[in-house]
Amino acid sequence: MTPFVHEIADRSIRRFRLILKSLYFLILLLYPFASLTFAQYTYTLDNTTRFDKLGINQGLSTDLSRNIHQDKYGFIWIGTQRGLNLYDGYQVKSFMADPNDSTAIINDYINTIYEDEDGTMWFGTRKGISRFNRANQTFSNYDLDSAGVKHHQANVYQMVSDGDHLWIANYSGIYRFNNRMETFTYFGKDTINPEKGIKGAGSTYLFIDKSGTLWINSWQSGGPDILNRFNKESNTFTHFEHDPANPESFAGIRIRSIIEDRLGTLWMAARGGGLIEMTDKEAG
Repeated sequence: MTPFVHEIADRSIRRFRLILKSLYFLILLLYPFASLTFAQYTYTLDNTTRFDKLGINQGLSTDLSRNIHQDKYGFIWIGTQRGLNLYDGYQVKSFMADPNDSTAIINDYINTIYEDEDGTMWFGTRKGISRFNRANQTFSNYDLDSAGVKHHQANVYQMVSDGDHLWIANYSGIYRFNNRMETFTYFGKDTINPEKGIKGAGSTYLFIDKSGTLWINSWQSGGPDILNRFNKESNTFTHFEHDPANPESFAGIRIRSIIEDRLGTLWMAARGGGLIEMTDKEAG
């Protein structure tokens, strides 16, 4: 390397060091002002942020709230252990079950709230499901007993929609509700044809991915949980179970939540099992 090149290199290094020193002193100079500004902002936030309680005195049917949902129109629905409540930003309207009124909500214990693609509100209770009719503010009720399943629990824990059907999670299995026919189809454990139902005693979580495929977490007494996939074309289920000999098999841990990323990968939050990634939806 020529002396001229050496001189240019040395000059560049000195210039770079000078820039770093300037930035360092600038940061030292501005730090107190930045800290003060942040502290003032935090102080202002703390003094302007407030919490207002919406309780019995404001019209809520009970303080025993279980879930909340804001619909596409901006209304807030509050499900409680003693009735359903609708808040419009000004006042609360309560909907209670009434055995003498077939258009009242089916049960007061609201387990879950679901809004489908059309903005229709569905409410899962300890007895069945209720659909809210906005035009006259009444309910159409569907009792799980109408499915004709013996020794089942009527508790509805979760609902998801694939467009044509409403899928319902229940501790005795899963139900598919036909919106047009208003009928239930039950899918529980089938010992004769296992692929015709979920594997396990009942379902705890449902998820529909971007392709419209339904995934079900099911539980079994004394054993690991199972991941089930519903196959629309054949009306059958594929079961993914834990295999101790295969570290890439389903973990067998209860799934609490699922999301799907832009690449189609499913990410599952597992109780006591961290995060589970499913990259192959066919093999599991």
